[in-house]
Amino acid sequence: MAHRYIIPSKKLLEKPDLQEIFKLVATFKTSKECEMFFSDGFTDRELIALMKRWQAVKMVAQKIPYRQIAKELGISTATVTRAAYSLYQERGGWQILLRKTGLT
Repeated sequence: MAHRYIIPSKKLLEKPDLQEIFKLVATFKTSKECEMFFSDGFTDRELIALMKRWQAVKMVAQKIPYRQIAKELGISTATVTRAAYSLYQERGGWQILLRKTGLT
């Protein structure tokens, strides 16, 4: 099962409790509601990891070299590689955000 460490499995994503969370998050009307949910549901470390992954995805999309991204963000090149993999090979979630920001 290659790359399982990068993205959640389909089996996990299909769990009813996780599907319930997805559906409820999709009903949020404001960024403040999202902030409230994420701040209750995740630690500082988890949110920083998410933020750095997003920064890396944006930089990869702009064709910035991986080593430069790693240096600027203070992350490993392996993390940059995983961000790039998830951007180009996975389910399209990052592409949705990039389109919404006008970066693609």
